[in-house]
Amino acid sequence: SNANQYVERPIETAIVLNTPFALYRTFGKNVFVVPQYWTDREAMQQLYSPVHIPADTIPPRALNVVVMILESFGQEYFGYFNTDIENGAYKGYAPFLDSLMTEGVTYKYSFANGRKSIDGMPSIYSGIPMFIEPFISTPASLNTISSLAGELKKNGYYTSFFHGAQNGSMGFEAYARTSGFTGYYGRTEYNNDKDFDGHWGIWDEEFLQYFAQTLSTFEQPFVSG
Repeated sequence: SNANQYVERPIETAIVLNTPFALYRTFGKNVFVVPQYWTDREAMQQLYSPVHIPADTIPPRALNVVVMILESFGQEYFGYFNTDIENGAYKGYAPFLDSLMTEGVTYKYSFANGRKSIDGMPSIYSGIPMFIEPFISTPASLNTISSLAGELKKNGYYTSFFHGAQNGSMGFEAYARTSGFTGYYGRTEYNNDKDFDGHWGIWDEEFLQYFAQTLSTFEQPFVSG
């Protein structure tokens, strides 16, 4: 819910929402029913628990973390994955990302993080996929959740998220606020509509330059996306 954008804690969102809006938004909607596979929660947890907390065996290193989320950017756009095309001459469209792939761990096969833009942030940062509808649009988004940013924040990291669209678009700012991101940088913070494409948001090249320049002003360590 975008109401999360204006509160400190998700439990306070009911104060932001008004009764007519809530009735209109929910009237006639089917309630998502959680399947009851087990009636005894304790018995279930004895058999299997999805929560695994490994022992801390490696001291934390205060490395900066940047998560780049690319939409609809399939393998065909990378030269790294297509060395057999054009007799090895195919360069792709992302030479910088290709160069990173040669220096780190790269997976050739992976699962999609979602089907639509709105699915991306919760699935990537919090491990919450879309079920019937996007997590951000469900009442479940009013729960207290964490994320990669929220966990690193506990270890002294400055946390931020950048998205060049209109602030509030797809509930990203609301999700960021409730999941541990301290700073949010959108079209409003960019504050230069001569680089606005007239529909979606700020052009990618200009916004990525802004992203890089703003990162250099953050106190380290930081995690940003």
